[in-house]
Amino acid sequence: MLDLDTLESHPWEAADVLRGSIDAADYKNYIFGLLFLKRINDRVEEETWEIAEELTGDEEELDEYLLEQIRGDRDLHEEFWVPERSRWGHIAAQSSDIGAT
Repeated sequence: MLDLDTLESHPWEAADVLRGSIDAADYKNYIFGLLFLKRINDRVEEETWEIAEELTGDEEELDEYLLEQIRGDRDLHEEFWVPERSRWGHIAAQSSDIGAT
């Protein structure tokens, strides 16, 4: 059986492995950058759905093709627009050299 102390130690040990030899000050810069990028991606996705609902008047039957067209059109987005290679789904799909991605 797994006790609470052991369970709590797993995320810390995983973070230590991920950090490796990176100084904590440098590590937080990577994390803040990723958090910022993730939030912008989330907002672009929210805005994509809002635009699609405005265009179709229907929030339940949105076509994935239409959503992709809206995601790809920077002129439709008023707040943020993220190019395909910087979208969270593309980054999350990478299994190596994520920093370069």
